[in-house]
Amino acid sequence: MDKGRPTFDLARRRLERGLTQQELAERSGLTSRTVQRIEKGEVVPYGDSIRKLAHALDLTPEELYNVQTTSGTPDAGQFKILCYFHFLPLLGIIFPFANILAPLFLWINYRDISTSYDIHGRISLNFQLTITIVLMISIALLVAYFPLGFPLFVLTYLYTIGSCIYNGIRAQPQQLPQYYFYISFLRLPSPTN
Repeated sequence: MDKGRPTFDLARRRLERGLTQQELAERSGLTSRTVQRIEKGEVVPYGDSIRKLAHALDLTPEELYNVQTTSGTPDAGQFKILCYFHFLPLLGIIFPFANILAPLFLWINYRDISTSYDIHGRISLNFQLTITIVLMISIALLVAYFPLGFPLFVLTYLYTIGSCIYNGIRAQPQQLPQYYFYISFLRLPSPTN
């Protein structure tokens, strides 16, 4: 098993419940070919497929998609994905709204796999949505009153770039992101006791 990737042992989980591939496919609503390809490691399921398989096996998505290596230490692949939540929004410098679409895509596909993914995704999206609103206001000010709009526009861009880089680096040792200015459009999950 590649230690740089999360482990996913669908065949073992299926056999523990005494199911055939066809039975699991019927329970999950996926095709038997998809179940076969997942078990062979040809494809890695994400998002809705994970939820369907977990539900069919009476597991949580986190139990099904183990993000720990065999040694029990956090997986390097997990750290990489956490970093992506903060580095990928920098694509918004080149492609309009990529700062929102990139972390949104990651969050939708990974939020059910790990609580860390869900939290990093929500915080990153909250920050990017807030910054996009501020940038739109600064562009309007740029047109209406250049001496105020231009500095606001430049400072917002520099602050965004710095915050994304800072939090991308913080994600390596799996620390929570520290964006100092954002509106909570997506509430963080409440801690379970």
